[in-house]
Amino acid sequence: ASKNVSYAKSALNGAKAHVQALNYNVQAIRDEALQQWGEKISGWVLANGGKEWQRLLSHQDSLLLVSLPVDLSLPAETNIIRISRNGSRSHARKAYYVSSARLTDTVMQGETYFFKTATGKLRSGMRLDVWFAQDEQPVEGVFVPDQAILWHDGEPWAYVQLDDELYQRKPLKSALEAAGGLFARDEFNAGDSLVIRGAQMLLSEEFRWQILDEDDD
Repeated sequence: ASKNVSYAKSALNGAKAHVQALNYNVQAIRDEALQQWGEKISGWVLANGGKEWQRLLSHQDSLLLVSLPVDLSLPAETNIIRISRNGSRSHARKAYYVSSARLTDTVMQGETYFFKTATGKLRSGMRLDVWFAQDEQPVEGVFVPDQAILWHDGEPWAYVQLDDELYQRKPLKSALEAAGGLFARDEFNAGDSLVIRGAQMLLSEEFRWQILDEDDD
């Protein structure tokens, strides 16, 4: 009987040592994840069935490492940036702030941040262009929602209704980035009647009349 007890104690001690080793390994993984990815993303990884991590695993979302030049800083309270694969602002889409990053880009050597966005056609290792607002000073202007913005020759525009049958296309080239649209400091006035629907049709009509005028000449 004593022999069996000794064997049982030995097996128990072995099991305890195994559990301790597993706990040590788990803690080491936690520490490594925290060191490399920071608290927020580590929380996603280590959470049991967390929604954010599952979306990354299923490639619905992608995690982006944004590296800034040495002479630039990300303004505080920046929650949204715009990203594009081909440098075209007209095709840029939104990415959402996650956290600061502890990784450093060996080339840029500036601040680094994690953002996430819907994966779409993005692939691992792609280099992207990024746009974000840099001016923290309050400015006066008019907010132009995405629904009112159309793109022509790589530049943003919006139509304003002047009367029942008269519309004017105004440039938004100098407008500032804003959540859900652009913030125009020039050209637009408070109270302007923006065209939310049918802007593309107005653009087509505008150029159709230009062609007719040229033919008359």
